[in-house]
Amino acid sequence: MTKTSNKITGGQAINRAMQRYGVKSCFALAGTAHAHLLWAMEQDKANHPWTILSGRHETGTVGAADGYARASGKVGFAMINAEHGLANAMTGIVVAQAACSPVVVLTTTETPSQVETVSLRSNDVLDMAKPFVKWARTVPDVNRMEEYFHAAVKQATSGRPGVAMLGIPNGWEARA
Repeated sequence: MTKTSNKITGGQAINRAMQRYGVKSCFALAGTAHAHLLWAMEQDKANHPWTILSGRHETGTVGAADGYARASGKVGFAMINAEHGLANAMTGIVVAQAACSPVVVLTTTETPSQVETVSLRSNDVLDMAKPFVKWARTVPDVNRMEEYFHAAVKQATSGRPGVAMLGIPNGWEARA
């Protein structure tokens, strides 16, 4: 008798967490780093209908999530790639934060083991955004993906609403 694994991938964990919040729309300028999350969302579309709206620039993607949050009163979700996209997204992030819009930005980051003190990858890219957002964290362990997603939504919506950024290390959306 073989034992079946109940483990799910990081992408599936985020997908499940998004379902719990009733997310119907997600704005994405997603590269290959988000492929496993997008795949999990697509595979579950029969059970949970999604609208994934693709942007052409990071500022526009975050701006669309901001506009959605303002118009609907719900949390706006945006997916971007941090390595090159976070700097491009900063205008949209600052505008959403100034408007007190509850927006969660999911962004890819380097894995902790790839951040070295004497390499080109010597900093946490979320450090650039921290002065301009309400909350910014990187998921420390793939098994804590849902926990950190819930924390991001809570931070974006509690008290004075604002932007919460959740860094997901590259490849963790595919890992179980």
